[in-house]
Amino acid sequence: MCMTDYNFDTITEGESWACQFRVTVFCDEDGTPVEAPNLQPGESHPGTPQEYVSLGVIHERDTDKGLLRVQDTKSNWMFVVDKTNTWAYDRVEFVPQED
Repeated sequence: MCMTDYNFDTITEGESWACQFRVTVFCDEDGTPVEAPNLQPGESHPGTPQEYVSLGVIHERDTDKGLLRVQDTKSNWMFVVDKTNTWAYDRVEFVPQED
């Protein structure tokens, strides 16, 4: 199977998987997700809500609710994503980094 043959329902448990995903999140001008820790009432958020698309490693899959918890490979943030906002599933091979 090529990666387009896999989807939320066909990936196998016990293996590492990744997928493309989209979420709406606060981003800066470059489209990078930004946080605003300890934002107080009346303060403005430093980002604007945007659609963010990236590649994420799947950590959990909830087949009952149709949700994935993925770790974004760009920001390392964790996102919970509905299966309808995911595509291009493929197996992940972890390779140790050389020091």
